[in-house]
Amino acid sequence: MARFITLILIIIAAVAGFYIYKIQDAGFLTVSIGDYKYETTLAIAGGALLAGAFALLLLFKIFSWLHGLTIFFGARRKERLMEKARTALSHGLIELAEGRFPEAEKLLLKQIKYSDNALLTYLSAARAAQQQGEHERRDDYLRKAHEATPTAEIAIGLTKAELQLDHEQYEQALANLTHLYKLSPKHTYVT
Repeated sequence: MARFITLILIIIAAVAGFYIYKIQDAGFLTVSIGDYKYETTLAIAGGALLAGAFALLLLFKIFSWLHGLTIFFGARRKERLMEKARTALSHGLIELAEGRFPEAEKLLLKQIKYSDNALLTYLSAARAAQQQGEHERRDDYLRKAHEATPTAEIAIGLTKAELQLDHEQYEQALANLTHLYKLSPKHTYVT
């Protein structure tokens, strides 16, 4: 579109310039606004209009280039943050498996807002908090897992029941499993 407009402006300028050259009478252009009055030749006014149009096109091109540049670098930044989140999840799971629970919890939650697997991250963080005896944090992570992936209610509920059983919270685990049984009575792991 910009190239078409540029081509039209060049053609108009060429025709106007040729016409002014042929008749050898440039003519005058007078612009008055209030007390201000400006007079110039038609050729200078045409050149100024053409230069202004080219300046606007150039500004449009620069702004579109800058917009594309910000989109490119924004996408690159998002990719880097997502890669950091995947790395933090991987290292956090290793720490969890090796029994370093405080480090595991810290690593798991380090880049959680950029993670594309928040459910696994929160469930693992809940396990790390459970191993440290931090049952309120464990429940908070399980709640956040449900907020992140509400469709995974069975997986979250089973993890919660398992952690409650490990903490000898038998009544809460039974209530949780009863609720899961009502949701999915044919699920083999619930029964």
